[in-house]
Amino acid sequence: MGWIAFTLITYVSVIADIMLWYSDGRVQWETLLTGIAAVIAAGLTIVKLSQQINQTEQLAADHRRRRARAARAMLPLALSEIGEYSTDCIIGSYALRLCFQDDGTFDWSRVDTTLAAWPIPRLPENVLPVLKECIEFCDDSPAESLAVLVRHFQVQNLRLAQDISWLRRNDGVHSISLTDIELRMLDAAELYARAGLLLPFARGEAVEVSEVGRHQIDNALSFASCFTNVGEIDELVDRWQFARDHPMPKPKY
Repeated sequence: MGWIAFTLITYVSVIADIMLWYSDGRVQWETLLTGIAAVIAAGLTIVKLSQQINQTEQLAADHRRRRARAARAMLPLALSEIGEYSTDCIIGSYALRLCFQDDGTFDWSRVDTTLAAWPIPRLPENVLPVLKECIEFCDDSPAESLAVLVRHFQVQNLRLAQDISWLRRNDGVHSISLTDIELRMLDAAELYARAGLLLPFARGEAVEVSEVGRHQIDNALSFASCFTNVGEIDELVDRWQFARDHPMPKPKY
């Protein structure tokens, strides 16, 4: 706007300087009035354009707030669905864990029965679109936590589906260890924990989303109510803590 105003005023000033005076020194009043009218018109145009831009920006901001409010209203249900999905994954993985014998070998005779009774859990179709809306329209900090939640779900779901696929193939090539099964339980527990930490924000509280810790992983495993003793949970939480404190180095290419 400032550039337009500067250009118009400069143009009018140059024209006025050239055409404002007759050769005998008398003022050309028609030209002067025309120049003044042009400057006024330019100023009114700038004001009008500024008002239109401000109105457009206000409408866009209002639309964004409404979309954020609608998405946030649906977020508690979406997080609850993620919690139920995570719990189902923990329970199903624990049942597979019981297929291992005392010597650590896998009892393939029990796998078919176990897998037949436990189809891979799936999220309802409306959950991820709600999370996407919140990531797009909510503030930066909660949006980043939601993005991490979505990424963690994608990794967890892919790993679980791959392990289940290998178990069902039973081709003697792709082996599954007890550690693999326990890691799938920890993946699901962390997903549950991350969803739980976002619940205060989903309920409308103005809070910073904290990071997942031992307490949240312990709660997620305990809530599944499938473990025979507390010691099993403590061992898994220790394994999760160790993996967090000693991350695997990224490969160099």
